[in-house]
Amino acid sequence: MRRRPTAPRLQPAHPPSHRLAWWAAFLTTIALILLLNAARADAAALPGGLPSLPVLAGLEPEEEGEEEAGFGEEAEELEDAPGEAECVEDEEEGECVEGAEAARPPRECLLAAASATVSVYPHSRRVVLVLHYTAPVPTRAQISYRLRGARGGLAMGTERRRLAGNGALRDVKTLSAAKMARVLAARSFEVEVRPLEAPAYCGGYFSQRLTVRRATAHGPVWTGQAT
Repeated sequence: MRRRPTAPRLQPAHPPSHRLAWWAAFLTTIALILLLNAARADAAALPGGLPSLPVLAGLEPEEEGEEEAGFGEEAEELEDAPGEAECVEDEEEGECVEGAEAARPPRECLLAAASATVSVYPHSRRVVLVLHYTAPVPTRAQISYRLRGARGGLAMGTERRRLAGNGALRDVKTLSAAKMARVLAARSFEVEVRPLEAPAYCGGYFSQRLTVRRATAHGPVWTGQAT
């Protein structure tokens, strides 16, 4: 009997072990790419960044140096850029004064600082204004203050005093019962301090609006910040 010839069995081009090794290498490369991208994203979100990771073979490195240089320049511009709310126009020069220079009175204003407090004593119907000041050069100043409230405004008076060095001016007013009722209903006090021998715009550095009311044993005390 003749034997029917049998076709030879085809061997796989790549044994199963080679395929598994290839798939393992491919998945490892994908995992490292994802890890690299996640690490770079985290480094961009953090202020200090993360240490640079090695670039995988076959991937083009990003130009990180240019990004870091641009970020540094932007940080300097933000740090040196003045705040818009802190810009005050100088009436004499017509220029914008920024930052601490806007809050510091110029030398021609003669006064360096002024801070006011109003204390109310309802039982004795007295109102006491205390003005702490710093005057490097002795000068005469006009001090006036008034209140605004639910029962209407009330002018508390105007005085001229000589200010020199570091000191505190104290003014006491005794009011009628009707005026004391207005004081107790006050919402704010406005205090104006104007050096008489200085330019008129200097008064803007020392004018204050007292809007903070604090309760004490003797009565309310008004404080605030310079406007």
